[in-house]
Amino acid sequence: DTIAFTTKTLTAEPLAGNPLHAWLYPLDEGFVNAVGLANPGLAAWISNDLPLLRVRGIYPIVSIAPDTRAEAQMMIHALLPHRENLLAVELNPGCPNTSASKRMFADPQFVIEIVDAAVEARGMRILPFILKLSAAHDFETIIAGTEKNVQAFELINSVPWKMIFGDAPSPL
Repeated sequence: DTIAFTTKTLTAEPLAGNPLHAWLYPLDEGFVNAVGLANPGLAAWISNDLPLLRVRGIYPIVSIAPDTRAEAQMMIHALLPHRENLLAVELNPGCPNTSASKRMFADPQFVIEIVDAAVEARGMRILPFILKLSAAHDFETIIAGTEKNVQAFELINSVPWKMIFGDAPSPL
């Protein structure tokens, strides 16, 4: 049997995220979260966490959030030596907590360029890609521009506060 799960999204460098008290806030409609993409960074995850999963026979889908073409290629190159221990790579341009997030939401071509860079880095090696998109993305344009290179799409990953509540201040 194979056990799989998707990791918390990883960035090229470690991120501390937001203070713990700001992570979750209940509303009548559900919850608002602002974890802030806290993560150890890809290199630390590969060194510390992946071996623990490997020993247990767990093959993760690794979620990454590159901010640039170069970062996408660097992250894919770092994962390639471990591809036999991974089910797939999830490219997550939908997190609002990265330095490129505003551009990712406003410019669908930029998201397509990030996917193209990851595909170039992967080359002909077998490593499936999942593209995780937010309600804030122009997902029709992005899907049309990436469907030849992406094996699956995950839609409406997150809904930014402003899309629902406009200019009302966030409780977080």
